[in-house]
Amino acid sequence: MSENELFEHRIKTLENDVKILYGKVNNFAINQAEGNTKLDNLLLSVGELKESVSEIKRRPSAFWDKLIF
Repeated sequence: MSENELFEHRIKTLENDVKILYGKVNNFAINQAEGNTKLDNLLLSVGELKESVSEIKRRPSAFWDKLIF
């Protein structure tokens, strides 16, 4: 093999490696976006649960105030 053929072979190998790496990075970005979406939904659900618990905590005192006054 001549020197040019060796370089061409190495370049083709590197191009293939870069394609594989690009695919992996792209898949990681997609998975990260999906994870962020799930995390956002989870945080919204936790916020709603906190509000519900706070409302339930306030109810007994509101009922007690009605009985006394």
